[in-house]
Amino acid sequence: MKSSWSIAISFLIYSIVLLALPADSPSGQESAIGIVDFYGLRNVSEQKVRQALEIKEGDALPKSMKEVQRRLENLTDVEQARLNVACCEAGQIILYVGIREKGSPSLRFRAAPKGAIRLPENIVQAGEDFQDAFGEAVQKGDLREDDSQGHALFDGPKYALFKRVTLRSPRVI
Repeated sequence: MKSSWSIAISFLIYSIVLLALPADSPSGQESAIGIVDFYGLRNVSEQKVRQALEIKEGDALPKSMKEVQRRLENLTDVEQARLNVACCEAGQIILYVGIREKGSPSLRFRAAPKGAIRLPENIVQAGEDFQDAFGEAVQKGDLREDDSQGHALFDGPKYALFKRVTLRSPRVI
């Protein structure tokens, strides 16, 4: 399976592609924002962020996300703002509004590893096959997920291929 980095990068690419699509739907109406979800708020109130955002549920995406981000970053105690768009809840867009407040800890990543050890080809292929099946299921609206055991279990004929994958550890020299 792909690493969490690969999944995160795939999600980012998917989000960028979604943003690059025209806002008009085939029916000629713009896609509406169904949910505005906030994260990172500790001392800055959601009400202040909503005022600066100037976007609410039911609105279309703004033409300039950079302008919205700039408004949010001009708020007192806001160091950085992020806007991410995801699709879809009942056919409507989800807008995630992330705020990093001044003085709050920021995420720091370690440097990328430089070693020569790689995953076996069958594991890499299984990750790619999973990503393809997952994307196809999302596009068709046929993503069946069971979280009852504390982790995601996917169901459907496309996922049966993962039962056939033999996982072998790479030989470390």
